[in-house]
Amino acid sequence: MISVVSQMIINEGKLQEYLDFGVALQPMVEKIDGFISNERFQSVVDPNKVLSLSFWKDEESIKQFRKLEMHRLAEAKSRESIFKDYRVTIADISRDYGMFDRNDAPVG
Repeated sequence: MISVVSQMIINEGKLQEYLDFGVALQPMVEKIDGFISNERFQSVVDPNKVLSLSFWKDEESIKQFRKLEMHRLAEAKSRESIFKDYRVTIADISRDYGMFDRNDAPVG
């Protein structure tokens, strides 16, 4: 499993435009084999700071997302006028467990 963490600083007055792209993309993303989930979070300290956290089965599923025409358009528009700055971090998940699903929890 792979996580993609996108941290964005949104230009003043552009948050809704950014969120609208996410809403438009969601149905297309959900059709990609290997897409697991995506959530967006807004900072309580700075409302122009947004984080998108998505999980994917593998690198190939991320490549399929990046090939979406709508994603390419949103990416270009965001760089042009929506984002003040951004950073994308991609990480392999070595362990994944929760309160009840403890299969990957460390022993000891």
